[in-house]
Amino acid sequence: MDNYEIIDKLNQRDMTVYSNLSMLTDMCIAILDDEENLKLDVFIKNAKKVKQISSVEARTDIRFMDLYWKALHILAPYDFDSYLIYMEKERPAPNRFYIPRRTQLVKIGAIQLLQDLEEDKLDIAGLSVVPGAGKAQPLYSKVLTPTGFKPMGEIHVGDEVISGNGNTAKVLG
Repeated sequence: MDNYEIIDKLNQRDMTVYSNLSMLTDMCIAILDDEENLKLDVFIKNAKKVKQISSVEARTDIRFMDLYWKALHILAPYDFDSYLIYMEKERPAPNRFYIPRRTQLVKIGAIQLLQDLEEDKLDIAGLSVVPGAGKAQPLYSKVLTPTGFKPMGEIHVGDEVISGNGNTAKVLG
């Protein structure tokens, strides 16, 4: 029986049982290590299943949380969403960027757009985001003016600032 047949048999089991999900995780790793026969779609589908189920079950059993992080780790090179979540694993909650904004970024298609760029499905991409979605710089950010740096909150229409090429420019809006 090859690894893919074992995965098919495992998928018929109850994935809310830790031992079944753990075996599925191990099989995902096994097919990843077997590069000759690597069927990436099978790997990603099953690793995402581990990620999804583990995140729900982890609320009651810490062993599932370990599987969740393991699934994210093995998915990270192939799945942009998993990569971004895994990057924030050790980051303190107040310093996280992606996880608090994940729902909105997925909803507007930004994550799929980046995944498509990474997979060479697109050569170029543009993204327009609605006002109030958190694109602005904080008002305490420093802006260079001819008289030195000023907080952005103190800059008004008509003020002069130093532009990217080193010249002065008037603030228009």
